[in-house]
Amino acid sequence: MAQSVKMVQRAEAAHDRELAQRNAIAWLQTINPANQPSGMVRLGDVLVRWAAQPVEPPRDAMAGYLQAGLYQVGLYRVRLELEQDGQPLVEMEVRRVGYKQVRKPEVL
Repeated sequence: MAQSVKMVQRAEAAHDRELAQRNAIAWLQTINPANQPSGMVRLGDVLVRWAAQPVEPPRDAMAGYLQAGLYQVGLYRVRLELEQDGQPLVEMEVRRVGYKQVRKPEVL
């Protein structure tokens, strides 16, 4: 009986970790790593810390044939650390595109 209880507890803990990871990755979609390279946020009872490092330097996005667009885009490696009740829950890395507007649209 004790073995079954432990197995259920481990399964619940794994499910909680997976849910926290999914929530953190979904929330990360709202962050532009070029503008917010690091920070922390609380998602329910999980504290999420992130830090982004450029993998590729920002480059002009192209708007047409050999014409630079309004934005520069770059690839970032974002490291996420999740904590629950002051204890490390999971660490992971994802890659995200960051962008900055560097030009204004031409007025015709």
